[in-house]
Amino acid sequence: MLLGGAFVRAICLSSLLAVGCATAALHAKPEIVCAGRTVRLTWDASGSGELGAEPADASLGDVAASGTRSVRPKATTTYHLRVGSPFSSVTSSTTVKVIAVPELPTPIRGAFADEGSGCAPGRIWVTARVPADAWDSRLRVNFVSSADGRAYRVEHAGRAAELGVDTPSDELRDLPISGAWKLETALRPGEVCGESSAPASLAVNVGFVCAD
Repeated sequence: MLLGGAFVRAICLSSLLAVGCATAALHAKPEIVCAGRTVRLTWDASGSGELGAEPADASLGDVAASGTRSVRPKATTTYHLRVGSPFSSVTSSTTVKVIAVPELPTPIRGAFADEGSGCAPGRIWVTARVPADAWDSRLRVNFVSSADGRAYRVEHAGRAAELGVDTPSDELRDLPISGAWKLETALRPGEVCGESSAPASLAVNVGFVCAD
């Protein structure tokens, strides 16, 4: 004897009554986006149903058996389509991963002891290296600013930018974060190459933008 859900499944598997079983397929494109970008939901089901999300989205609700809907998730969101019939109910789900842009700039710091660093009369430079897996590849440079009160010449990914003490630059905008960063600055009065007076490290701040 079959009871409950097992009884429903038995009916739905029967070729004579299969038309009474609920079906649903929900898809999202793209499945990975920058925060606030448009995602297109498409679905095809055996009947009308209810579209929902986690976290909740008040703009969703009852929908026809097939259709499309544009959404702009601000955080990683799982969307659900629930469809019922006289014999069963089914839910189809899809998750959209959202790449959040860090609110604060991140420092990129290189030490004088690192490879690619050096000092000459009046100038000092270091090379900082950011691993490829340190940030999602969709996160790119928005601006670069001094992180330690020095003016800089910054070279990265084949481009260069001049930074004032209080003047950010967008000359490196849209470049990837990963790779080698050469930071060069003038020695201050009293700083001497090879002596403890010379800075042991240099740093700039990088602000982010997300690019699809």
